[in-house]
Parts: sequence; structure tokens; C-alpha cells
Amino acid sequence: MYDDSSTPCAYVFDLRHPDTHVVLGVGVVIPSLRCASVLTGRSTDARSADLSDEIWNGIDDWVAEGNAGLPARPAPMSPSIVAALMGDGNVSAERFAAIPFTELPRPELVSRVNTMLAELLRVRRKAA
Repeated sequence: MYDDSSTPCAYVFDLRHPDTHVVLGVGVVIPSLRCASVLTGRSTDARSADLSDEIWNGIDDWVAEGNAGLPARPAPMSPSIVAALMGDGNVSAERFAAIPFTELPRPELVSRVNTMLAELLRVRRKAA
């Protein structure tokens, strides 16, 4: 895994049904920019989440603990973080990628996140 704490990373995760493990969606958090989005169902636009400082602190901890434990699979997000992102904490959210990127103006970032999540959702559903 790429590990340079000075480079922002987008942490991408699957959203799965907790019992069947069917892919319900994908999401991304970019802690350095306090940016979070999820794409679920048949939607074509990712939904941005407005998260509290407490939730962002939890995301920061989730990322740090996951990075520290590599190469082992990072632990799933806590139900409280998932609930803040989706409004439903009864979904499993497991990280599958950390993607370094160059910071972009917000409108371009949103456009790229939408494109990335749509493609990732298509691929993850196909692979499941």
C-alpha cells in the first residue's frame, strides 16, 4: 500500500448487507478534506454526507488503525459512522482501497468522486 501521510488519500469501502454480503453500494471518505460520499442502489449520483466533528474523529481513528494493521484487512467501520453516512447503521462498510490523489478544487473533486464511485459500484457488483 502507498503510505505517505503528506499525500491525501481517498479511502474507498463497500457497503454490504450484513447477512447476505450483497453489495448495496460503495463509498469514499477523504479525511484531509473532510469529504465523504456514498453511492447506493441504482443512483447515478453520489450523495455527500455532512458529518460532525465526532464522526470525523471516528473516521480518522478508523483510517489510522487500518493503516497501522496493514497488510491485514482493516476492520469494518463502526455502525455509528455507517449510520452517519447512510442513515442506516445496519450495513457493513469495509475498506478495500486507499487511493492517493492530488488535491483538486471542490467542483472537480465532486465530479471525479461521482465518476469513481459509479465505476467502482459497477465493478464491485460484477465481481460479487
